[in-house]
Amino acid sequence: MQTSYRCYVVSLAREPQKSAEFLERNRATGLPFTVFPAVDGSALTLEDCVERGLIAADAIGYSRGTIGAGGSHSTLWKEADATGSNLLIFEDDAYCRHDIARQIDELLSGLPDWDLIFLGYNTDAVLDIRMSEHFNFAGFFSNPAPSHGQLQAFANETGRVVAVRLNNAFGLCSYLISPHGARKLISLFPMDNRRVRIPGNMASLGRDTFRCMTVDMITNTLYPSMSAYAAIPPLAIPLNHRTSSTTMRGPPPRRPD
Repeated sequence: MQTSYRCYVVSLAREPQKSAEFLERNRATGLPFTVFPAVDGSALTLEDCVERGLIAADAIGYSRGTIGAGGSHSTLWKEADATGSNLLIFEDDAYCRHDIARQIDELLSGLPDWDLIFLGYNTDAVLDIRMSEHFNFAGFFSNPAPSHGQLQAFANETGRVVAVRLNNAFGLCSYLISPHGARKLISLFPMDNRRVRIPGNMASLGRDTFRCMTVDMITNTLYPSMSAYAAIPPLAIPLNHRTSSTTMRGPPPRRPD
């Protein structure tokens, strides 16, 4: 398949069954997936993380998994910037609609200038999109943790998809990034505890400003000012089970002995 982007799935080498399962369940998409070996946060010390420019020396709250995720995605962003290539990036828990390649082509044909297009997002967090210049819409999903069966049914859907300007979304399960979008996200490193405003959380959490402690929190500091879009409805959805997530597990990186 000829595409206008390079296609990667981020997956840990020590858990090869995850990439194998991803490739099998998404085989019908016809996309030319290349498995990208994820940065293994469980092997990192605090000193490693600081030296690599992944987190600030005084940052707190980042788990080993989320630091590894930040390292994995930022490495691919650097590739996009260095090669001048658009990248299509997946995490290995994503379920893709079988028509995702055709839908991507249609989305790109209508977007002459873009930094980032979210094709999927977490269903257990708020999604905030720009309906028009003076109107945003923020809301939550009725099914925060879809089952395997529900995701398999989703993969067979064929409804029309549109791109809408993005304010806030969580998760990095599936997205297209351009070289200039990649340069903007690279600027976020090293990750720290800067504040991020998520207006859609006010109704459910009673506040809208938080300290960043995950890679997808810190990327939310830039979405409103970027040419960032969300596919509505999504073209990919993550399994999103916390017990199997490698980004949610583990304490902060160990300090060197």
